[in-house]
Amino acid sequence: MKKIYVITGGLLISLFVFITCKQDPVQSPPSTPTPVNHPPLANAGKDTTITLASCGSTGTIGLDGSTSSDPDNSPLAFLWRVLFAPNNNFISTNMRSAHPIFSNLRAGEYDIELTVADPAGLTAKDTVSMYVFGSTGNGDNLDITINGSFHFEDNYADCYYCYNPCCFYDLSYVVNATGYFSPIGNFNFYGYEEADTATTSGSHSTYFGLYVSINNANAESVYGTSSVNLKKVFQGGGGSISGIFTPTDGSALVCDPNVLKNLTPLTVTGTMDTTAKTITLKIKGKVYF
Repeated sequence: MKKIYVITGGLLISLFVFITCKQDPVQSPPSTPTPVNHPPLANAGKDTTITLASCGSTGTIGLDGSTSSDPDNSPLAFLWRVLFAPNNNFISTNMRSAHPIFSNLRAGEYDIELTVADPAGLTAKDTVSMYVFGSTGNGDNLDITINGSFHFEDNYADCYYCYNPCCFYDLSYVVNATGYFSPIGNFNFYGYEEADTATTSGSHSTYFGLYVSINNANAESVYGTSSVNLKKVFQGGGGSISGIFTPTDGSALVCDPNVLKNLTPLTVTGTMDTTAKTITLKIKGKVYF
């Protein structure tokens, strides 16, 4: 019995040593989550309106994009861009800062876009508008109705020499047309179109113009081109007219010759009566005086 006791005791000692010498498994350190970068928020500020001090003068406007922010509190880069301007005479400075300055502004609407970017390259955009009124302080919706007569000349038999060979044109005229727009007053209107009938291109050019009487002399207020195809409407027996009128030059109240340059195209609608030979046009858009 004593011998068995010794052997059993030895087994217990060996088992104890085996258990206590077993190594614990190595555990990995806890992983750190990758921070999420959020896009910035752009704020170009509020629309600004100014009135020029006198006829022919210019103005200055400063914008403020400093309220733009980044949810991660990262520093922001600024870039301003002019989307639309009535002319190219303006001067812009500090366009890569939160406070750009636009000077030498003439009458018209200026649309500006702000882009902000965080260090990771995420961006955001916002737009703001600057409205510059002429010394009269007027910014009006050009909503005029023009009534006049219509004249069509079939000049296919005549020859208008370009160089060589002949160029044949049909000519369309809007004559004796008048309208009224309060900042200008009464004005005369003309429409003139050249339509190529000798080639398969079917090309045509239409020109519109508004004239006012100043000091007993005709002074051009605005003129430009139109997409209206008077000949096509005439050949279709009359009816509805639609298109756009794009001013290219002129002067408003003989104050600033750049006021009506490069405006957004104005909408044109109307009707033509080929029996009565009358025409009515409605022109709408935004102009500044």
